[in-house]
Amino acid sequence: MNKRKTIKNEIILYGLFIAIALGCIWAVIHALTPVDKSSYQTITVEKGDTLWAIAKKQGKREDTDISSFVTWVEKNNRIEGDSIHSGDKLVIPIKKEVNEMASQ
Repeated sequence: MNKRKTIKNEIILYGLFIAIALGCIWAVIHALTPVDKSSYQTITVEKGDTLWAIAKKQGKREDTDISSFVTWVEKNNRIEGDSIHSGDKLVIPIKKEVNEMASQ
């Protein structure tokens, strides 16, 4: 009876290990999949802009969390810190309107 219990416990542990491993693999693949930037709006950075100011201004339209907005912009535009400059083009996490996508 003890041997059956041990085998059952081992099967449960192996199952959990496999589930966790698959979850980790899925998370890595999902994190490495690039965003289709063509479906998001692009803005031009103006003198004095910061990522936080842009997020406050643009995020109001989408009712987006400012911190999440900044993180998304940094990740998808490969920005480290707050290093943006006047004239930079940034993809922002606001979907383009249908008529904007058709005109491209």
